[in-house]
Amino acid sequence: MAVARTVHHLNSRPRLAMAVTIVLALASTAFYWLLPLTPSRSNENPDNKLQYVPIAESIASGNGIVNADGSPALIYPPGYSLYRASVLVVSQTLNTSAQTLLTIADLVCVAFSAALLFLIARTAYGAASAVLAGSAFFSYPHVGWMTAQPQSETVYLPFFLATVLCVLYLPALRLTRRGLAIAALGGVAAGLSMLIRPISIGMFLVAGAYLAVLGWRSRSFRVPLLYATTLTVCAALTALPWQRHVSRLAPIPSLLGTNGPSSITDGLSYARTFTPSSSVRPIPEPPPAAMKLMLELAAVRDGIKDTRGIAAFLRNQAQQNPTGLAQVLGLKVIRAWYGTNSGRFELMNLLVQLVFVPLLVVAHWKERKRSSATTNLVVMSTLTILYFWAMTLVGMSIVRYMVPGLSIAFVMLGGFAGNTLCNVLGDRDAGMPRVRRQT
Repeated sequence: MAVARTVHHLNSRPRLAMAVTIVLALASTAFYWLLPLTPSRSNENPDNKLQYVPIAESIASGNGIVNADGSPALIYPPGYSLYRASVLVVSQTLNTSAQTLLTIADLVCVAFSAALLFLIARTAYGAASAVLAGSAFFSYPHVGWMTAQPQSETVYLPFFLATVLCVLYLPALRLTRRGLAIAALGGVAAGLSMLIRPISIGMFLVAGAYLAVLGWRSRSFRVPLLYATTLTVCAALTALPWQRHVSRLAPIPSLLGTNGPSSITDGLSYARTFTPSSSVRPIPEPPPAAMKLMLELAAVRDGIKDTRGIAAFLRNQAQQNPTGLAQVLGLKVIRAWYGTNSGRFELMNLLVQLVFVPLLVVAHWKERKRSSATTNLVVMSTLTILYFWAMTLVGMSIVRYMVPGLSIAFVMLGGFAGNTLCNVLGDRDAGMPRVRRQT
């Protein structure tokens, strides 16, 4: 049977299997880019137009990390602006289109992400199953949409996945030099991911919780704690130069950038933040008590300068309008899975989630006890989803911010599908974990 021969061929040639994974990921990405509803590559989102692109142009022209008016650029970390600036410098050197080079660079990020997902899948699955596990994420419509426009998430994803891969590779119950080196590398990757998207600022908590679960199983916490500490310290040291720069120049105490309070208030008053236009569908009005909270926040938000001001506002609302506060938080919990900051395509997003989320739940349930390695992946996936979900509750509750956190969940879905296919074909070795164990 041709399919059975292909599966056996991929299992015996892991490098070929990785190459197939990358090709499938690039093909899925290209497919979504060509769909009529998908935004054009030249259609930059507001953050890019107002922040990343002007700062990248300043960097490329030799003026440093500053805004167009010459003031220090402190709202966001510099990672994505540096990426865009490097594309501009190369395009000027080669005398070619910056847009074309940006598309190529983004596709390279997609290829690296696919390779890392394949390696993550290989911690629990054979090579043939890992092909499906590594490429399944790119079949997700929200990934296609996310990568269609120039977005910081496309560049962020390889560094986030590298962090996850390093944590999964740690020999959690044995203290070795190799393990410490992997933990340090994971910390550097986590630090770099924070400098691209500050949503990764708490990834050390995910790594620590994952290692704590492994330690709890074996009733030994010393080695997991050492690895978690090494990763955390290296992540902090990687981000430290930028954090010192922000602390020196920012008017208020800030972590990685000054956008934190604004993002929190935008998230709490989402229905009042965006003005509908001909291209933007108004966000459905929330219940009266929730709307009252949003209107009150909109009235005082210019006077809220830091998280202490936000905390004081929320304490007051908890006393004066507890129903409204509970409704807003409940709406944010739900909107994280389908919401957009413009209100467009929310019904479509909800329908997509109704298809994929049940499949992800089934895959996690089926794979949770297949082997110790698949159990580890289920733990990592669950912790990652909960972390990104929690972070969207702190800031803007939109589905785009959840997408990277679902990447490991799609590894489980693809691995489950691959295992099922291999069992049907009678090639059981294809779906078994590799000899190397995590614990």
